[in-house]
Amino acid sequence: MTVASGQREQRFVGTADLPNQYRTSVGPGWALLGDAGHHKDPSTGMGIADAFLSADLLAEAIHSTRAGRPVDDALGDYQRQRDQLTANGFELALSTARLAPLSNGLTAFYRAAAAQPEVVERIFGVLGGSVPIRDVYSAANIASVLAQANS
Repeated sequence: MTVASGQREQRFVGTADLPNQYRTSVGPGWALLGDAGHHKDPSTGMGIADAFLSADLLAEAIHSTRAGRPVDDALGDYQRQRDQLTANGFELALSTARLAPLSNGLTAFYRAAAAQPEVVERIFGVLGGSVPIRDVYSAANIASVLAQANS
């Protein structure tokens, strides 16, 4: 039997209308981490990395209370750091989830970047959350990468 001779038994089910959001993730004596506190479209596959990041940040925040730091201050810092460190990926996931074809300009940028290892490293830095998205995808940076490729 081949797949071509198969028959669908029920309708396909997808994950349309996923909420892309940051929730208030801390309160008196509690905190959320992973998708419970911050969810973005899974198209980039960055959710598990964000979950580990938020677990690490929360552990550091809780540990800091052992030295007498107020719990509410530590938890507030956890949420602020999590939001700041995941913002690049959030923006990228929203853009990727649209599944729109790349513009000619972005296609040219990626082709030019492929021959410039330092640019590729920064693109992956955006994916990993260590490089702000604006540092790679600004109009000035894209023009610079294209100019270097054409020189």
